[in-house]
Amino acid sequence: MGKQCKSEADVVNFQDLPLEVHVIAAQLLSERFDPAAEPAKELAQEIRDAFIELYSPS
Repeated sequence: MGKQCKSEADVVNFQDLPLEVHVIAAQLLSERFDPAAEPAKELAQEIRDAFIELYSPS
C-alpha cells in the first residue's frame, strides 16, 4: 500500500508533542550519540522524525 498524503492539519510538529516525549527523545539521543560516528544533528533529526511519525494521525 502506498503512503497517503497528509494535509497540513494532519502534520505534527515536534514542539507540539507532550513534554514526556521530549524527555524520552533527549534520553535516546544521549544514549545513541557517538561522536566518532554520525554527527549529532543528523541523529537528532532522525529521532525527531521518528517521534513525529509515531504521533502523527495515520
